[in-house]
Amino acid sequence: MISSTVVLTIVAFQLLLIIGIVWWLLATQGRSRHHDEAEAHAMDLLREPLQAFLIHGGSSEPLAAALAKLPPAVAARQIQVMGGSMLGEEQMTDLALRVRQDSWVDETLEQGTSRHWWKRMEAARLLVMVCSSRDQPLLAKLVTDPHPAVAAAATAAVGRHAKRALVVEMVRRMPRLPPTVRLQQMHGLRRHEWIVTPLVVDALDGNLPAADLQVMVRFGEILGTYAVLAAIVRLAAHPDGSVRASVARALRSAYVPGAAEAARMLLSDPDWRVRAAAARALEGLQVTAAVPALSAALRDPQWWVRFRSAVALAGMGERGRIALEEAVVGEDAFASQMAIHVASLSEANRLDMGG
Repeated sequence: MISSTVVLTIVAFQLLLIIGIVWWLLATQGRSRHHDEAEAHAMDLLREPLQAFLIHGGSSEPLAAALAKLPPAVAARQIQVMGGSMLGEEQMTDLALRVRQDSWVDETLEQGTSRHWWKRMEAARLLVMVCSSRDQPLLAKLVTDPHPAVAAAATAAVGRHAKRALVVEMVRRMPRLPPTVRLQQMHGLRRHEWIVTPLVVDALDGNLPAADLQVMVRFGEILGTYAVLAAIVRLAAHPDGSVRASVARALRSAYVPGAAEAARMLLSDPDWRVRAAAARALEGLQVTAAVPALSAALRDPQWWVRFRSAVALAGMGERGRIALEEAVVGEDAFASQMAIHVASLSEANRLDMGG
């Protein structure tokens, strides 16, 4: 039998657990109510000066003064909302110049050196709204922060505010970044293409490890400048299959000399990932001369290659559709089944599945 001491211990533990849960729920409810009240008060305080500035073209000074009356965290949230969905770029620039000297801004930005990542993230979010030339050191620190959430939040300021030295450092660090942050920073750096293009071309023409080279090929695809795309085409014969697959994926929008020829060559690559990406590239480039090769690829042993080739043929106009119809009644079972499958798709579904 279970002793009374054990029973009392279990009961006491359960009571403590229940008390803890109730306390946590009450505390959460209290914080939520306080947050809602603070936001409602902020909206009431800001409504009139915001309307005067936004609708009537008045000065931003009354709006900046109203923000200064709010707690720093509330003011930071409100200016992010205004900058994100209400104010135009010129209006936001005007307001940012007004508030940058206010103590609540300095207090929030000082959190950029906190040991707590969520405080650094709040600083990064506000910095996107109010960044000035004197904030370059803080932007450089936050955009290269070891925590992905902080770096991602700060990346939104890169396009408008990053100087050359920071852009160069971001390109250098690109292969070492977490994938999500890396993709955001690639897009953020597009506004600095005159700086980034020669750096990426040099990287593509250099002797980077295969993994780093794949990252830079992806960066070049997003950047989309002529010089970078031409450098990507030159990598079509790279000895590493993963690099060739990255190149084949990038070729789908590489409207530069040699891209179509490279895609046709990669359609017969020994790596099935490369062949599948090459079929997609041939459709993107509308290389109708590759219709016979794509028809042959319907007999590829890899399902994904057959699918990509069939989708490519479906997007190649009349010649491609005729090739699919011929495959439907052909002797090869693999080719026939795939042609039937893709031909049965609506154009919207085909574009969605082939995208």
